[in-house]
Formats: sequence, C-alpha cells, structure tokens
Amino acid sequence: MMRFWIPFCLATLPCILLASEHEPAPRPLSQTEIIQREAQKSYRTLTVHAEQGTKWFGSEDARYGYTIAFSVVRPEPRFAFVGRPAQAVWSVYYMNTRGSGFANQPERSMDTVGATIGARYPLGLVLRNEMFLEAGWGLSYSSQNTIDLDSKVNSTPYLGAGFFFTTAGQQWIVGVRWWHMSNAGFRGQNLGMNNMQYTLGIRF
Repeated sequence: MMRFWIPFCLATLPCILLASEHEPAPRPLSQTEIIQREAQKSYRTLTVHAEQGTKWFGSEDARYGYTIAFSVVRPEPRFAFVGRPAQAVWSVYYMNTRGSGFANQPERSMDTVGATIGARYPLGLVLRNEMFLEAGWGLSYSSQNTIDLDSKVNSTPYLGAGFFFTTAGQQWIVGVRWWHMSNAGFRGQNLGMNNMQYTLGIRF
C-alpha cells in the first residue's frame, strides 16, 4: 500500500502547486463597499479633546481647556443622507475650560458635563485611512455662567471630521470639530461659546 501512495503523491504534487500559483488574487474593495462595510460596524471610543476658544459669532471669552468623552457608535439607517449610510454616535463627556482673562477679568475655571447624539458618515479610504464627517447636538450643564454663557444649561451643536488609523494592533481616532455652546436665546444676550476641538482617542 505504501508503494502505491508514494508515487501517487509525487505525481499529484506538481498539479497542486501549479493550481495554487494560479489562484486569483482577491478583488480589492471599491470605495462604495468600504463605506458600506464601515457603516455597519459597532464600536466604542474614548477620546480626549484639546479645547481652543475662538471669537466667532460674537463670543468674547476665548476659553481653553480639555474634554474627556466616551462614545458608543452603532449603525443607524435613519441618519442616511442622500443615500450615504450613517452611524449614530452617543456620547457623554466632562469638559474643563478656563477663561482668557480678557478686559482685566481673572481667569476662571469652569466644569461642564453633558451628552450628545450625532451622525457619523464614513467617506471611505483617503490617503489609506478611513475618514468620516460628523454632526450632532446635545445638552450640557456648567458649574457657572460666563460673559458668553448667560445660563448654566446650554445646547451644544457640533460639526467635525476625522479619520481612523491602526498602529501596533490598536485603532486610533484623530479629528477636529467646531463646538458651540449657547442657550438658544432663552436667556441674556446669548453670545455663546465657540471652540475648536482637536481630538485623539482609541477605538475598541
């Protein structure tokens, strides 16, 4: 029996090797397929945002500080826009900012907690990284009023963009957002606080 199997294996080995050499390479995914695949993913992120205040839209107190946020991301077909698939982003955060000490006013630290709901739109691969656009809105409560914030309870719309990259087996998120806080005109002059947020976080 052994004398039969040895010649058989030797005879079929070249055929096996030849077949493996001619296996077609997997077809690379198109941008549309990459977007669809990313939009179906569920994950969480832990991010740190560096806050840099701006004086857009009448703000006077350009505050600076940081934000720590935890987010849960899920596919959300109802957020689709002009046929582009979307994800829902639920976030809770803690923010600490300090005033710039303008007009001889001392710097004052302000603590803020809040929650947001947003829509994230995958854009596919840009420079080999998966990019996205996002927009959202939420509510916040701050420890004090400022020259720009006439109430402690405020709404928080935002717009942003970012991308994911992988290093050492860990996925990271980098992005930038415009962040606004105001009371929607319910109290005072409602100048509002406007910040640029520079984001770094992990995805898991």
